[in-house]
Amino acid sequence: MATSELRPGDVMLTGSVSGRNVRPVELALACRKAGVKTIGFTSMPYTAKVKSLHPSGKRLCDAVDVVLDIGVPYGDAAVEITGLGIPALPASGAATVLAGWMLWAAVIEKMVAAGTPPTVFLSFNRKGGEAFYKQCQEQYNRRGY
Repeated sequence: MATSELRPGDVMLTGSVSGRNVRPVELALACRKAGVKTIGFTSMPYTAKVKSLHPSGKRLCDAVDVVLDIGVPYGDAAVEITGLGIPALPASGAATVLAGWMLWAAVIEKMVAAGTPPTVFLSFNRKGGEAFYKQCQEQYNRRGY
């Protein structure tokens, strides 16, 4: 936080599938102290079964303003493979990406409704993509979003 350009009113997204890890909790607490709103990606079924590693005893869900529950199972392993004996394959990556895209869609809708649509880059590889990309870059540099 000491070297960031975050200001009160900004939003920080952080995540910990278990919610118990020190750094995401510490980041969330520092952001909130600085007036930065926080959103945490975590799994409530997982975090309900673990103790925090942070000295405060807080888990990520206790340290952020908004929790986005990615809902993966305890241990994050989601697939039973016959003969393996333990579940495998983490679900947290896909779940977090999906939750993040859903959040981004909601933010875009609100920005459009407020008359301040964000700069959205299309594929550079589309017909006219390079020119559109340059136009978006100029818009972003001018507006900052």
